[in-house]
Amino acid sequence: LEALATSSGGLTPAMTMPVGAVSGARKFLNPAVIVGAVVVALVGVVGSRMFSPPAQEPSFTITTTNRVQITRAPGREFQPAISPDGEVVAYVKGIGAGEVLIRSTTDVSSGAVVRPIETDDYDGQWLPRWDPEGQRLNVYMCAVFDCSWHQTSRLGGGMTTPRRIPRTDLDMHIMSPDGSRGAFRTWDSLFVYDLGSMEVELLGVQPEHHGVHSLAWSPDGDWIAYVNGNTLWRFSGNKSPSSIWIISSSGGVPVRITGGDDLDLSPQWLPDSRHLLFVSNRDGVRAGYVVAVGPDGPLEEPARFAGVEDAHSISISHDGTRLAFAKFSISQNIWSIPIPTDGSIALLSEGEQITEENQVIEDHDVSPDGSWMVFDSDRDGGDMDIYRMDMDSDTPILVADIGGDAFGPTISPDGSEIAFYGFATNGELTDIWVVSANGGSPTRLTEFSGADNSPSWSPDGLALVFSSQGPTRTRANLWMVTRDSVGGVWSEPRQFSEDGCFVPSWSSTGNYIVCDTGQEIAILTPDGEVVSRIAPGMAFYRPRFSANGEEIFFVGYPPGEPSGVFSVPVNGAELTRVVEFDDPSLAVFTVLTIRSGQFFLTFAEYESDIVVVDLEWE
Repeated sequence: LEALATSSGGLTPAMTMPVGAVSGARKFLNPAVIVGAVVVALVGVVGSRMFSPPAQEPSFTITTTNRVQITRAPGREFQPAISPDGEVVAYVKGIGAGEVLIRSTTDVSSGAVVRPIETDDYDGQWLPRWDPEGQRLNVYMCAVFDCSWHQTSRLGGGMTTPRRIPRTDLDMHIMSPDGSRGAFRTWDSLFVYDLGSMEVELLGVQPEHHGVHSLAWSPDGDWIAYVNGNTLWRFSGNKSPSSIWIISSSGGVPVRITGGDDLDLSPQWLPDSRHLLFVSNRDGVRAGYVVAVGPDGPLEEPARFAGVEDAHSISISHDGTRLAFAKFSISQNIWSIPIPTDGSIALLSEGEQITEENQVIEDHDVSPDGSWMVFDSDRDGGDMDIYRMDMDSDTPILVADIGGDAFGPTISPDGSEIAFYGFATNGELTDIWVVSANGGSPTRLTEFSGADNSPSWSPDGLALVFSSQGPTRTRANLWMVTRDSVGGVWSEPRQFSEDGCFVPSWSSTGNYIVCDTGQEIAILTPDGEVVSRIAPGMAFYRPRFSANGEEIFFVGYPPGEPSGVFSVPVNGAELTRVVEFDDPSLAVFTVLTIRSGQFFLTFAEYESDIVVVDLEWE
């Protein structure tokens, strides 16, 4: 099944997991690339339930005390997993190729760090989870496109080659509290299997599927909680909304717990198996919340509790008395780098930062004459909106606010319009929109609720190609809307590709479209005929034609080498590195724009530390 690394608001495989700009011989990966295949026959109708919990004061309180900061190093330390006994915490360190470390939660002053897995066979280690007894650690390990779960002892021991866990090539895998069953998801379907017989059973199908992840089994073994939407958050600062659901471990209909208009993440069960803790930004900042749940959904409104502000994810001990979280801050801004005419250049020595504010920018575009740019941003502290900024100014102007998040702006060839994709205020899947470059009321071009995203203008400004699942909500492909003249009425969308391709972009002549299949670069005609495929041999993202159409640029992550911008001739000849990402403090968000002899890229600066608090609840 398709990869689930996506740009905000998208369901298409887009490999947008930020990969570190690390110098030296470190290996790189895209940990969210997942390959698998499952054929499922379903009988009956599986739906969702919407609940309006009673308006009442919360009957359950959470108190945090004895705050201890476990890590203080610069950079990103996140994805905490506190041991069942609460005495140690495992976490991931690193911007690109992650490394799992373990530290004591009670003897922080010693500074002792354990590396439970030391191996050169994998590019990175992610998503640590303890087994029910807390004596072994499960770690998701990747070698470019090949990822699976492995198990090692609590302190590493002599296990130099971690044991691969069966049926664990998907990063959503979890074990039951008694250790007898495993659970995982493929696409929109949730499964359990018996560790003895390895027999697999379908639990149910997630409605309104936006990407299922972060599975959490209740202590009594009866329920599995999970997140629907924003799969990238686990590895980055992606801004797309998400919701929390539960499903019976015996099978049935998934039950919605939170609405989906906010960032709701990282569900964790308290020992009573009736209360869920989670992270949400519903009040403007990421904080901890608790909600009572039953078989039919939430029993009351989620209540915020103090002590875990700015959280990225949380983890609690088996008895519910200790909680670990990653205190996380992020700033994403745009840099420009000259396109070299010969050889390769380095980001640190040749790059220039264009925007410098404390904000999150995901995507951007530059006007045809190079005098102004447009980007999405949360600079006003709320939703992502579309802004325009002159190159000789540092004051962005709001040009599009659709009530929900808006992403991926791209400027029409004559500079008069901006296309983008985004959520309406009801939090449904993204649609394609167009707005005047001077601002105003945006026009919605699609209403599939099928994750319409990544629009790209044809050179004559009379067509927009984009990625979508379409009205059937199946595999994402390329679609197009057209018009007879600039300012004219747009047509109904039509699908023109069949084999899955994403983040499309036109050539300057309009004869070809380049897109990303997940593992290959494909070149198509506007009628959908595939004329060539290029396999870069590395994880990559955002292929784009050069100005003359003779080569393709993309952001790539070669194993064992620094990531950067690469070029390849359209005939698929040898790759050439043209920019090296040599600044270890930055993570490239893999958004590449080419204009006026410059590359423009979004880079992220992450700062995150692990904090542990004592937890009291009643």
